Amino acid sequence: MLKEESLWIKDKLSKIKLKEGSSVLDIGSSTKQFREVIQPHIYKNVFKPLKNKGIKVYYLDQKIGEGIDIICNVNKIDSLQKKFDLILCCNLLEHIKNSNKFSKKLISLVKKRGYVIITSPFKYPYHPDLIDTFYRPSDKELKKLFPNSKVIY
Repeated sequence: MLKEESLWIKDKLSKIKLKEGSSVLDIGSSTKQFREVIQPHIYKNVFKPLKNKGIKVYYLDQKIGEGIDIICNVNKIDSLQKKFDLILCCNLLEHIKNSNKFSKKLISLVKKRGYVIITSPFKYPYHPDLIDTFYRPSDKELKKLFPNSKVIY
């Protein structure tokens, strides 16, 4: 995540009314070392403000590592039983084979009147990873994934 993106998310989070005890799911979070050491702006701008408000953050990734609470393939997140007040899904859609199906899974995991913050690269080159589908959605394409949701820019 670029620093500018973390600042954008910080701004959006400051406008969301989450109470102490709320729960947040960060999908594709990577390890604590990645969030706090390699890219410390992620922790500083996104997670530290949430934790300072007494909000519980659950980190989900498909790999095992320090700071990952839920080990789960993102294509199987519908197996989770808990619902969350907020879901963060940052720079992950380009790694998902079926974004329509995935967006429905995200919606099923968020509480009624909850929030989902999605970021996705638009003009970003192919980057080798387990999978890069080259899916670079426009704003309109993202709105189609979440048809009954209020979109905030």
